[in-house]
Amino acid sequence: MPSTEPPSAADPARHTQRLPRRIHHLRMLGMGLASLPIGMVLLENQAGIGHWAFLFFTTVLWPQLALWLALRHPVPFRGEIRNLLVDSILAGMWVPLMAFNLLPSVLLVTLATVDKISTGIDRLWYWSLPLMAASALAIGVATGFEMQPATSMPVMVACLPMLLIHSIAVSQASYHLVRKVKRQNRQLDELSRRDPLTALDSRRHWQEQA
Repeated sequence: MPSTEPPSAADPARHTQRLPRRIHHLRMLGMGLASLPIGMVLLENQAGIGHWAFLFFTTVLWPQLALWLALRHPVPFRGEIRNLLVDSILAGMWVPLMAFNLLPSVLLVTLATVDKISTGIDRLWYWSLPLMAASALAIGVATGFEMQPATSMPVMVACLPMLLIHSIAVSQASYHLVRKVKRQNRQLDELSRRDPLTALDSRRHWQEQA
């Protein structure tokens, strides 16, 4: 059935859904690529079924659940902020679950923090750090802080797609966001220099030229 809402009412709602949908694509990509090194570590450590079930939840189920929760939130933007913080909690939990395997642990924490910075949300990455540390500490206590920091060559190779593809994808998304902001700034500058009724240069423009 066609919407009976006027455009002015529909557009703000559509605008608030942009961040959850944009993050959803990056989350699916990042979680999917993270499953490679995490899965390789679990294979080497002969992890139990519980670890594999949690990996399936983190990399397959959580991205879909996060989008659903964000869109059902009264303010989808705030719902997505909550999801981004949950991303950091999950990243922190996987560090001890991988027995502190050095390279994938550092890579997972770093990229989870970069994701928060790339959103442009003020201090989001700063808020995520204590949550990440607390989750790592809690799971570390629960698992007895098993330490196997050495990274094998197969795990290193499994880290490469995450390092390369995810980093490029986040950088490209940030680049498009910067270009959009610049384009909007140019439009605002054009509006400030011209009279909306006559389309002639405004008094402000001639004062600046003088």
